[in-house]
Amino acid sequence: MKRVRIKRVLASICTGVLAATGIAQEATKDSIQNATVLERMAADSLNSDSVSVDSARMARMAYQAELSREISAMSRSQLGSETFTWTHVATFELKRAGQVQTQLFWYNPKAPSNPLVWQMGDVESGAVFYLDAEAGRAATLHLNSLRGSYIPARIASQAGITGNQSEFLSKKSTTWKAGNSGTSWSMHEDAFQSTIELSEEKDPARAQAVFDWMRLQPIEGIQLPFEAQKRPVLSMNRADASGNALYELRWVEWVELEEPLVIDASQLSITDPERDLHTIAREWAEEKKAKEASE
Repeated sequence: MKRVRIKRVLASICTGVLAATGIAQEATKDSIQNATVLERMAADSLNSDSVSVDSARMARMAYQAELSREISAMSRSQLGSETFTWTHVATFELKRAGQVQTQLFWYNPKAPSNPLVWQMGDVESGAVFYLDAEAGRAATLHLNSLRGSYIPARIASQAGITGNQSEFLSKKSTTWKAGNSGTSWSMHEDAFQSTIELSEEKDPARAQAVFDWMRLQPIEGIQLPFEAQKRPVLSMNRADASGNALYELRWVEWVELEEPLVIDASQLSITDPERDLHTIAREWAEEKKAKEASE
């Protein structure tokens, strides 16, 4: 009897998963057979005047709907348990392949270890990118709906969202040559040439924020002069040996927010596309079993 009951529970779970996701390829042979039986039962219900049959059909539909909601909820998770605050927002421009993209980057000088949050162009949608560098997890977030989706690690890496290998050179390095002004620097290497313009004012917090943003760009890692740790990079140009521009980075604005951006990670509902549906179904069955045992 226990084996029969277990099989029925698993069949219901598989049917519910298919109903919730519509992914037919995840169905097993038994699940397909069960779905066929349910369709026949539904057809019989339509052709029958029996109140009991109709009631059973309605109960079954309600059960499947509830099952779909529970499995859908289990496919989502919280982003974390902490609350993060960003007090400043910087505006940058990335010019590449003839296209100019404006990006916003949030930063808190008093919490430099905060996850990185930035936005590419589409300000009205409220969609931002979120990167927890320590955990190596990237996600897209919709701040208006408090929902989002994890970006699979492989895709995030290929898109450069998890950061390039930019770094600061040592103080003794002679790779970059300073101009007479002390703010203009140039570098020539192999078939490339680069120039950067640094701020006249020293501001290590802003310099780190600019560096963090530069690391998020889908470009090869940049080796910056030691002085860029103290003086924020205002702009950077990289060209090939013929002088053809490859890309240009420019810092446009830095604003202290009247109302800081606050994200309570525990309130964000995140979809994880890397979680297998069968894993979700198994967890659901175990949770139900434990709940029934406690009752």
